[in-house]
Order: sequence, then C-alpha cells, then structure tokens
Amino acid sequence: MISQDFVKFAARASIFSLGFLALFALASLHFHYRIVARDNVFILLNAFRNESIQPRVVILGDSHATFDILSAKFPREYYNFAYPSENWRKFVLRARATINLKDSLEYIIVPLDYYQFSPTRARHVFFTDYLFFSPIEDIRDVYHPSLLELFKAKVSSVLPLVSPSNRNTYRRVLGEDIYKFFGGKEKGKMIYIGEHNELRWEGESVVWSELPGEKKRFAIFDREKEQFLKPFIDGDLYNVFEEFFSFAQAHDVKVIGVFYPTTLEYNEVLSRFDKETGNITALGEKYKNLPLHATLDYRNVFDDHQEYFSDTDHLNRNGAGIFTEIILRDLEKIIEKTEP
Repeated sequence: MISQDFVKFAARASIFSLGFLALFALASLHFHYRIVARDNVFILLNAFRNESIQPRVVILGDSHATFDILSAKFPREYYNFAYPSENWRKFVLRARATINLKDSLEYIIVPLDYYQFSPTRARHVFFTDYLFFSPIEDIRDVYHPSLLELFKAKVSSVLPLVSPSNRNTYRRVLGEDIYKFFGGKEKGKMIYIGEHNELRWEGESVVWSELPGEKKRFAIFDREKEQFLKPFIDGDLYNVFEEFFSFAQAHDVKVIGVFYPTTLEYNEVLSRFDKETGNITALGEKYKNLPLHATLDYRNVFDDHQEYFSDTDHLNRNGAGIFTEIILRDLEKIIEKTEP
C-alpha cells in the first residue's frame, strides 16, 4: 500500500515539474521573440524571401563581401547576400535558396580568398539557424549530418534553451536588459543592420595606416594563427566548394570569383607561408580547373592606399565606397560582354 508521505512527495514533485516546464516553455518563447527574431541572420534571410527582390546578380561570401561592398551603391538587379564568418557550407545553402526562390538569377559572385578552406572555417558546422530557411534535403546534402545531429538541431531550433551556448546567450541578453531597465546605457552592437538591409560594423571608421606598429603586429599575428594552418585545405570543405559549381552549371547560373583587397602586411604573410609550404600555389593551380565565368583579383588594388583598410584584410567605410565603384564597373563589363 502506498504511504501518504509518498503521495504528498509525488504531488509536490509533479507540481514542481509542471512549474519548471511552464517556466522553461515561457523562457523558450521569450528567447525566440527577444533573440532569434531580432538576430541579424534571421532578419536578413527572411527579408530575402520578399517577392519584390528579383536580382540578376547575387553576391555570396563572408565579412569581406559583407563590409567591403556597399549595397546602397549597387543597382537594384544586384543583391549582396553575404554574411560575416560563414563558410562554404552556408554559401551553398544560400546559393541553393537563391536558385530556388529567384527566377531572375543569372550570376553568382563568390569569394576565392585562400583561407576559405582553412581548418578554422571547417569547424563551423552549426546549421540550426538555417532550418527555417533551407529545405532539409539541402542541409543533408551540404552538411551530411547524422540522424542524431539532425534531431538535436531540430530540438534546439524549437527549444533553444536545451543548448548550453543558447543558455549563455540568454543569460547575457537578460543581464543587458536588466541593466538597461535600471537606467544603464544600452550596449551597442558590433554588427548591426543599416539601410538597404546592409550590415554595418563598429570598425568601419578605423584607418589601418594610422594604427600603432605594435597593434598592427598583433593583428597580423592573430590572422596568421587563424588562417594559415596546416593542413591548409580542409578536404570536406573544398568538396562542398567544387560541388557548388556542378549545381550552378545545372541551373545555367554563371559564377564569377573574387579575391578581395588585403593589406601589404597580410600579403607578405601570405607570400611567406607559400614559400614555406607551397599551399597557396597548389590551391591556385586547383582553381585553374574550375568552370569560372571570370575571375577578379583585387588583392593588390590598394597597395598604395593602405588608409582604405580598417584591419589586415577589411576595408573601412571610405575604402569600401571606392572599392564598390571599382567592382561594380568591372562586373558590368563582364556581364555586358555576356549579354545575348
């Protein structure tokens, strides 16, 4: 016979569990509306679905394409669909979505910067933020997740607080909200959305040539540790890159490759790394076999204007404005030649 004490304990445990689940559900809903719905990735991916957006030319890439090209200066038929820190897996998800959603598409611009295949980039295997945007079939083709990984990602997209990283983000944001509520100043975002759905960043006003030498050396050292690793090319990531070209060709979309501007110091590190390993030369040879419609190389375009950079390999706002005019002029020449 069940004792009265056990019944009371079970009742209290049930009430506690139901209360905890209710609070967890409310917190998860709050996470969706407070964080996910205001997240730059979510906002920009969602905006791309707008039927009024029908570009002929779409630009893919990471922070180089995001910040070095000013969307406001581009004609309506161009669309900058790049996002910072993404790698070739997410470039391909964006390319597939573009081809599926936009009948107007004729050209895709992609980055050819050598670090795109580094082991650091290959570690970025998080795809939960694309579950609402890309079909499961595309995610499977690009990421090849196990059933368990896919299940975890789906659960995390519905109940984000089961993820430790999301819980840390939630605690941080709640702390900032409480601080602001009690009269504190709202913390500015390092990256934010400006006009024309254009991402802006806090470093866009920095002038590289005016920075102290020691600060420059630290910046170069950090870049070297992040991008110039051995092995230099992650095979899985490069396979995704090559498969993208077959997909583009199958849909009659032309691909134009771009090397983005880099500082003298960055180019010196790149050259030294190639002398030691031969990796850059080897990758350049592999590029020659790609079915690129055209290649634009801007690595040395601002060798005499280091004041256009904000750091080792990103342009400041002034440099981005000048570069946007240069790349737009070159792209229009290429596209004009291809007109039927």
